Amino acid sequence: MVISKDIKKVDVVFFVGDLQKKKRRLDGKENELAPSTIHNIYKAFASIMNVAVEWNLIEESPCKNIKLPKLKYEEGKAYSEEQVKLLFERLNNRETAEKRLLVELAVVSAARQGELVALEEKHLNIENNTLLIE
Repeated sequence: MVISKDIKKVDVVFFVGDLQKKKRRLDGKENELAPSTIHNIYKAFASIMNVAVEWNLIEESPCKNIKLPKLKYEEGKAYSEEQVKLLFERLNNRETAEKRLLVELAVVSAARQGELVALEEKHLNIENNTLLIE
């Protein structure tokens, strides 16, 4: 069993470096882990180390000042006005009211998937005709 005090900063650096190598994925895909996945793994591990500090198991977290791979952000592509009109027409002809509402809300609000599926009746304000997206 590894005691958290045995983990040094260099171990964390090697761990992050190892995550960046090919064939580290557990889903069978050949490509590398995405930088955001590496960041999430690191954040989870750093959180564990912070708890070890809080519990006085170690004096300082070995995760401080570790350089992580740069995150890559792709700029989203917006639909043109014509594409939105076509989408809404096709929805009206082929889909249920619930599906139409969900897609139309996604398009006009630019809400993310998680924000949309988390909507509940308490988020609807009928008096003001508003919807709170948290």
